[in-house]
Amino acid sequence: MMQIDNRNELFLREVIQLFVLKSRRNRFIELLENKRRYEDFLKNLLHDPRYLDPESVIKLSGQERAPKAVFDALQKLGAGKMGYLVSLELQQDGYIGELKAILSKIVQSGDETLVYCPEGRVGYYEGHEGFSYILRSTNQHKNY
Repeated sequence: MMQIDNRNELFLREVIQLFVLKSRRNRFIELLENKRRYEDFLKNLLHDPRYLDPESVIKLSGQERAPKAVFDALQKLGAGKMGYLVSLELQQDGYIGELKAILSKIVQSGDETLVYCPEGRVGYYEGHEGFSYILRSTNQHKNY
């Protein structure tokens, strides 16, 4: 079982509030708060993009999916230099580091991952079926 610290929990709560469908947020928070269900939380968040608010999603295709293009797109939205990695690979999950380095490792990897940029409250999501999204909040002042 993975233990998450307070900072990680804060980042994950922000991800839920900013990018998850309003109708599903309470369920995700319940999973997050139950430490024994953390892996279920990850699987639900990362495996099924239908739980993401479509208004928060910018679909990427072709050249837009290259690591540099993703980095540039996030920078235009104010991402900053730091990223927080959410991953089904528990040894990587919760990693906080330089955004460019994280993206260079995970973009086009085919892994189910989400990178959250707390400074700009934006993110990048990549799913197992080859889909890639920039995530930006449409409700930054709601629910806080």
